[in-house]
Amino acid sequence: MRRALLFYTSVAEFLLQVLTDAPYNYNPQLPLPQEPPLTFAALPEWYVEDIAEFLLFVLQYMPSVVADGLDDTLVTWLLVCVCTPQAIKNPYLVAKVVEVLFVLHSGILPRNQPLYLKIMNHPISEVHLASYLMKFYTDVETTGSSSEFYDKFTIRYHISLILKSMWESPVHRDAIIKESKSGKQFVKFINMLMNDTTFLLDESLESLKRIHEVQEMMADQTKWFQLPTDQQQSRTRQLVADERQCRSYLTLARETVDMFHYLTVEIKEPFLRLELVERLSAMLNFNLQQLCGPKCKNLKVNTPEKYGWEPRRLLGQLVDIYLHLDCDEFASAIAQVLLELFPLRTY
Repeated sequence: MRRALLFYTSVAEFLLQVLTDAPYNYNPQLPLPQEPPLTFAALPEWYVEDIAEFLLFVLQYMPSVVADGLDDTLVTWLLVCVCTPQAIKNPYLVAKVVEVLFVLHSGILPRNQPLYLKIMNHPISEVHLASYLMKFYTDVETTGSSSEFYDKFTIRYHISLILKSMWESPVHRDAIIKESKSGKQFVKFINMLMNDTTFLLDESLESLKRIHEVQEMMADQTKWFQLPTDQQQSRTRQLVADERQCRSYLTLARETVDMFHYLTVEIKEPFLRLELVERLSAMLNFNLQQLCGPKCKNLKVNTPEKYGWEPRRLLGQLVDIYLHLDCDEFASAIAQVLLELFPLRTY
């Protein structure tokens, strides 16, 4: 495996030289030209995929090999892959590289923390990585695959955890804040984040309601056993499916809400733009009503920890987001949304 790692390090150095059209450089000047060299464009995609697949395999089964032998060349290559979308246009190739960064995340495998720090301390990471991760988060909305709708959530989950760890570093936090002030890219990112949060919370809460309904039915054994056998089996199958979906969606939703929560501590202006503020306030108001309204008891399920369901934590985060964005513009948007939901009447 160590010899294989040396081989793929050489492949990465070759790819970097071809892509930059220059001898290997630890910190190539980004962004690279919009049109990649023809020599690089002619190379097969599996050159890139092989490196990522090999690293994922070794990190899972022989992490000590990577811990002892990950060269700066491979670190530079991984970062250039993510930060050069004009050269590597296949989103699934970039997603593979993002997955490598995700697995190296110290929260996933603590023994890999030195490797992750090596990546996070790289000049490309400090200056460019956050911006291109946010761009990729937006770009994977459409990939051309028949499974793109579900693929994007896995990819975005990986990106969310990487960005969360970057936010804990002052250098990377400054880069994210700078990106939020630089133009429309950040607004597009927040728009996609809002879409995901709305969908994931809606699906999670609807799953919880269905789980609650079946659990209530099963608790009343007299009524439950009065049902025909085929209905019992059907509802049991649906319960299993809802539990699986609920766990998955709540895991993803937790990360999107977390991101809103920590971003709004330091970043305000983009969230208050006309194209976002009313949608954001509508999303917050709706979910607040779901958690605190008259039908909130329908979200109560047995062993909520089984699904990762933490209603108090979610409610606290939603209230915090209101407080983080406390200003006249946000208050006006909330009022406007409430007026649309409950229009004033004259008698």
